[in-house]
Amino acid sequence: MAKKQSAALKQASQLIRAAHHPLLVCHVSPDGDAVGSLTALGWALRQMGLQPALACSDPIPAQFDYIPGTRTIVQEVNTPFDLVVCVDCSDRERLGRFLELPAFGSVPLVNIDHHVTNAHFGTVNLVDPEASSTAEIVLRLLDAMRIPLSPESATCLLAGIVSDTRGFRTGNTTVEVVETALRLMRAGASLPYVAHHALDR
Repeated sequence: MAKKQSAALKQASQLIRAAHHPLLVCHVSPDGDAVGSLTALGWALRQMGLQPALACSDPIPAQFDYIPGTRTIVQEVNTPFDLVVCVDCSDRERLGRFLELPAFGSVPLVNIDHHVTNAHFGTVNLVDPEASSTAEIVLRLLDAMRIPLSPESATCLLAGIVSDTRGFRTGNTTVEVVETALRLMRAGASLPYVAHHALDR
């Protein structure tokens, strides 16, 4: 499994580095992990000098306004793209209307997800059902690409982890997950801030 993940990380990194205008998409009816993973990847790719478009078929609920970068997420895509990266989507149908875009089937697709039901529909499938969240896998990708964590991307990733573990209360909350949260806090994310907005409001 580790060897397979390593190969997928390398392939995903290569596809992203070769792109100029990637389209990043999360699933319909987005939750905290979907929004956090999407925005974190957007921050990181902009650090690389890329011009990603962040998209979701459905409007982003106001409850996620605390996650940095949500205002950059669009519901319609009218610009060319040369790569699709989907986050937290177990199957293609969860991508919504973007499947209908003419260019959608003609460019590579990187599928990043943690659901055991994932259909492995990507050119590259970065899927780990043992991960606590898609945000955790996005962080692995950023590490593989050696993209430093900014306070913004760290906050986005922590929001995803806190949301999907229900505040570190689910069975997949491992030592690694807690250590990851600590690392994100050291990078500038505030756990009290994220926990308050993700769980208390």
